[in-house]
Amino acid sequence: LEEMRQTAATLQSIDPERPFLGANVRLHPGAVRYYQEVGIEIPERLMPQ
Repeated sequence: LEEMRQTAATLQSIDPERPFLGANVRLHPGAVRYYQEVGIEIPERLMPQ
């Protein structure tokens, strides 16, 4: 993530402790499964329908 932050300005504001801050698009079911497996809490507003 740190290397990506250095090259992409839009990634500089991502906080690994709060990765969904400012996100407003529902997540893909596979992404949800990954985040759940690694223990990252997902806001309800981002869950797929």
